[in-house]
Amino acid sequence: MQNYPDISRRVIAHNDAMDSGNPMHDDAAAKAMNFKGALVPGITVFGYMTHNLITAFGTEWLDRGSMQVRFRRPVYANETLTIDSRDSGDGHSVNIDTRNPDGEVCVTGRGSMSLDLTPLPKEIATYRDLPDPLWPATREKFSQVQNLGTLRAEFPLNESDGFLTAMQDDLDVYSDGAMHPAWLLRQANIVVDRNFDLGPWIHVESEVQNHSRAKNTDRIEVRAQVVELFERKGHEYFDLDVALLANGDNDRLVMRVLHRAIYKMAETA
Repeated sequence: MQNYPDISRRVIAHNDAMDSGNPMHDDAAAKAMNFKGALVPGITVFGYMTHNLITAFGTEWLDRGSMQVRFRRPVYANETLTIDSRDSGDGHSVNIDTRNPDGEVCVTGRGSMSLDLTPLPKEIATYRDLPDPLWPATREKFSQVQNLGTLRAEFPLNESDGFLTAMQDDLDVYSDGAMHPAWLLRQANIVVDRNFDLGPWIHVESEVQNHSRAKNTDRIEVRAQVVELFERKGHEYFDLDVALLANGDNDRLVMRVLHRAIYKMAETA
């Protein structure tokens, strides 16, 4: 049975989405919604956590590894986060969590080379032009759309060093040109922003399956389809199946994600 080492590291949380257009990442807007300040994107914290997984599993995790991650509490800029991963005892996975300076668990996860994830549709979403203008972010429209417009994204090579510095990630695999999983997962948020006219919205959970390693020089095509819509405690959620392809090639699937978010928050009294 494989045993994985316990790993603990600390990072300083950085809000790298102030210009994203989502009010959750703006200090004044977030405070108006009764948060202490702007929220650090969950995808950024996910990126911090992947360092532990690659240390545990090796760089092969980028080729075929997986992770379930759930965002339970807000993370704020400049907080010192403690990221702990430990062997799960099942012989093929590690449990991982992120704690804030008060010791509260903000993000939980489980990484593996062989996790059983939620089944996704057999076929990935088909290509569709991005809408112009954006669609209204309503349950009715999500139901009608099904397939979102396709995003084409390229990693800015001149920002590679800055990106890795912001991610506080010094693993050699990235300096050698591998695309960071945090940049890839961020495209799952951006494809939503490029399709729907959203107010404040919150990414709450993802199940990530890596299929092949992308290079920073690859163009990434992001296709997404709606798989479920539901309401919980007055919040409106979507589940999206997001497929990321290298250079638009169906035979070069890089990552596939079950991506869950609150797109409309409950009205407060």
